[in-house]
Amino acid sequence: MEYDKQSTEWVRSHADLIESVRYFQLKSCYVGNIFTSQREGIWATTPKNTLKLLEAYLNNYHVILLFSVNSSRKFYGYARMSSMPHESLSVGHFGSMEQTFLGPCFRVHWISNRIIPFDHTNEIKNTLNDNLPVRICRDGQEVNKEAGTRLCEEMDAKNIKWEKGKLTEELNMETLSNSTDNSEGIMINGKHKKITDDYKGRKKKKLDC
Repeated sequence: MEYDKQSTEWVRSHADLIESVRYFQLKSCYVGNIFTSQREGIWATTPKNTLKLLEAYLNNYHVILLFSVNSSRKFYGYARMSSMPHESLSVGHFGSMEQTFLGPCFRVHWISNRIIPFDHTNEIKNTLNDNLPVRICRDGQEVNKEAGTRLCEEMDAKNIKWEKGKLTEELNMETLSNSTDNSEGIMINGKHKKITDDYKGRKKKKLDC
């Protein structure tokens, strides 16, 4: 798939003015799963993380996912969550783990696939995780806006192609209106998880550019 390569200048300049961007760290057991996600534009995580991301997504947030691989000591880029989870997207891309340990897949749009060593991020601290460096985290850890934006900037720094304004367009998309209608709940490990009335029918906010 073709990647969008752009800076996070727009997010950085607006992050203090809006409340609709949230950052989460996701850890993969295998680097091959990252490449599958980049190729297919999907991801799956644990049921607990799935519900956390879904809540943020439905609560009018643009969810930015920061990826790393266990034991690699590297970040592998970042993507935007672009649909609700749905079982129709879970077609075995992640092998036996998909049916045993993971919630339903959801669509993601990769913004940067630049790999950076953890050592390049030692100065970036996450205030939502005891002010520890962002490299120290558990799967599904939320990252405060400033740290999330700085980490994205590190992964944007040496992208080969520059497409100014693309991230603005991505964040302005009404992604929920284009996703699978599943407002009553989602299936996780064969069990129906109900979405509360507070989240039914909500759509993504358009951001002022």
